[in-house]
Amino acid sequence: MKKDKALGFRNQFELEKYIDDLMIGQDGVCALTSLRMLLDGDDCDPELSCSLDRSDSNGHICERGNLQIVCKFANRWKGASDNDKFLNLIATVRALL
Repeated sequence: MKKDKALGFRNQFELEKYIDDLMIGQDGVCALTSLRMLLDGDDCDPELSCSLDRSDSNGHICERGNLQIVCKFANRWKGASDNDKFLNLIATVRALL
């Protein structure tokens, strides 16, 4: 089977399996905030729903090793920022609480 270089995975199934493995590996916790994430459709605040994010904002979204699952609001707040800078900002906010 030919690998789709734009996707970074051989097929959609492989990508979905990778995302499932990420969710399990993260134990359902946001990679940036450590908050428990909820699946779409759960009766919850939609800002806590799962969202795919690039660890390296300059890299490709569908690249192995560059994906993380984060809360929707964290993804929006991080935008194209560097992961480490955003994590430092989150740590600063936590220290103030």
